Amino acid sequence: MVKYLDLYFKLNTWFVLALISCIYCISLIIELHFIFTDQFYFSSLSKIYSNEYIDNIIIGERESEWVNFLFIPFVIFIPSVLIAFILNLVVLLNNIDLSFVRVLSVTIKANIVFAINYLISTVLKTFNVITKDIWDINNNYDYQSLLVFFKDSNVPQYLKYPLQLVNISELIFILFLSFGFSHIRRVSYRNGVSFVFPTYLILLVIWAIFTLFIERVVTN
Repeated sequence: MVKYLDLYFKLNTWFVLALISCIYCISLIIELHFIFTDQFYFSSLSKIYSNEYIDNIIIGERESEWVNFLFIPFVIFIPSVLIAFILNLVVLLNNIDLSFVRVLSVTIKANIVFAINYLISTVLKTFNVITKDIWDINNNYDYQSLLVFFKDSNVPQYLKYPLQLVNISELIFILFLSFGFSHIRRVSYRNGVSFVFPTYLILLVIWAIFTLFIERVVTN
């Protein structure tokens, strides 16, 4: 397993970027054609809107489907650059001889975890393993987060997002990123985890606070 991971992080970054983009494209195609069906829209919105209004919503959605694919580079690059920037700051503070480009390369490659998670979740939604709700269908990853333990309880709204952030995919991403970091530094995996984990944890806390702050400003 370690051998294959080592080979993966040796792959050309542009090749991996193309691979991750393909996974997102496949996921989107499945989602748009097998989840967001006409029946799904009617069953979800018929109690609120007229059939004619729902027809117009469907037409609008079908015409703008291609826009979703334009967001794929941003979905990959924005978190990759943000994580790489924070990790690079810690690298500089510790006088570690690593360039930002190499750190960014590792974060991009580690993002395959989120791409695969999106694909798996999309397939699970398609086969109704995950409950489909039009109001949170793009964000219903509760089944793999701490929220699964609070399913039958009234969790305050401000706690939902932080609990959702603590999930299996984030943990796997940290472990994967740690391996990549230990790979480029040529240090032990334990050393990679001890470097990446606290840094990424701080980043998650900052992101959760920032998101909750923005949500509070928008809703008030």
